[in-house]
Amino acid sequence: MSHIDALIYDLVTGEVLKKVGDTPLMLSKEAGISGGWIEAGDGDTDENSYVDVTTSPHSKHRKIDYTLETHPVPCTATIEGVEYPITEPMNFTFVPGPVAVDYEIMIAAGIQYLEKEFIVHENAAT
Repeated sequence: MSHIDALIYDLVTGEVLKKVGDTPLMLSKEAGISGGWIEAGDGDTDENSYVDVTTSPHSKHRKIDYTLETHPVPCTATIEGVEYPITEPMNFTFVPGPVAVDYEIMIAAGIQYLEKEFIVHENAAT
C-alpha cells in the first residue's frame, strides 16, 4: 500500500487537526466519523492550512498572514489575557506609564487566518 502525507481535518469546521503519513485505509480510520483527510502538499502543516468544507470536493488552502497593522476584521485581540472583539480596523496604542512595558497581543480571526502573537513595546512616560 502506498504511503500518503495528509492533513486530518474536522468535517464541520475545516480546522486541520494534524498532519500524518500513512496508507489511505489507516488515514480514514484515523480521521474517524467526524473527520476527513486530504493529501498534504510541500509545506502544508496543521498550523498554516485549513480545508474549505463548503466546496465539493473539499479544498485545501493556506491560512492568510498579516501584520498587527493589517489585522483581519473581525477578529479577537487578547491583550494581557483580556479578550477584545475587534469589528473595524484599528491601531494598537497604549498610554505610557511610569516604566517601559511590553504588551503581548494575540490575534485570532478564524481558520482562514494564522493565529499570531505580537509584542508591542511602550516606552515610559517622560
